[in-house]
Amino acid sequence: MFIRRAKIVKYLCIGLLVSTLALACSCSGRIEKPEDAVERMVRAYGGRERIAMLTSFKGLGFIKDLRSDTVARSYPYDIYQKGTLFKSRITVIKSSVVVDVRISIDDGRERYLWQHSSGKRNVPEWEFELIKYKFPLALEWLQDPEVAGTVVTTPDDTGSYRLRYEVGDDIVTYTINGSSWLLEKMEVASVSDTSFSFSEAYGDYRKIEGNMPFPNRFTGVYREMPYYEFFIPVIEYGIDIPDAFFRVTAEDTHGVVKLVPAEKAKEPAGEVPPEKSDTAP
Repeated sequence: MFIRRAKIVKYLCIGLLVSTLALACSCSGRIEKPEDAVERMVRAYGGRERIAMLTSFKGLGFIKDLRSDTVARSYPYDIYQKGTLFKSRITVIKSSVVVDVRISIDDGRERYLWQHSSGKRNVPEWEFELIKYKFPLALEWLQDPEVAGTVVTTPDDTGSYRLRYEVGDDIVTYTINGSSWLLEKMEVASVSDTSFSFSEAYGDYRKIEGNMPFPNRFTGVYREMPYYEFFIPVIEYGIDIPDAFFRVTAEDTHGVVKLVPAEKAKEPAGEVPPEKSDTAP
């Protein structure tokens, strides 16, 4: 009786060991196809339905002044997105007074930058064209069955997977963490313009409402030069933002103090240099 029971325990232990090894292999098996990495990424963000909610969100935070080399400065930064409709607002503050507002708009018909101090002007089209490749729209874009890519780097080299996609003139590469399966970075290069390069990195992930992972830090690099860095610690997602919101409103400029010429002369020639972004979409 004792021998029989010992055999049963032995077989149970062997069965448990085999099951554990099988589970480990299924969870940590090498990714050979981009679709496998994307599927794990989708699960990491809570599934397709949760990801769909991320495509409409409001974020409140701050953006660094990249021109300030000696003193670290930053300004309030608000960002609103509803699919490809986009609006961001940078509030420039001097001595605790709001002296300017920069608003970047894509309302589905027109794309522009509006500044309280200088009015409306056009911005490079590529800044808006790349929104579809950025977080969070990238999470849906990567699920499109028509999107075909290749695995170019595996965790054996970096600890993360790099997935490469060729879309017309664009070469888009995503870096996905091989442990958390969260999106770490997107990079875009051009087939026709080899001098063009842009990347956006996503860091300081934390869980927001509903246990949803969301990056706090967004860092843009254009042609290997720092382009913007902003932080959005306050996030509301899955919200209904009216289309009419994606324009410049009176509320956007409320409280702005108009500087007299003498005060303007003391201002730097722009809080963000020409090679840096005024919009940070």
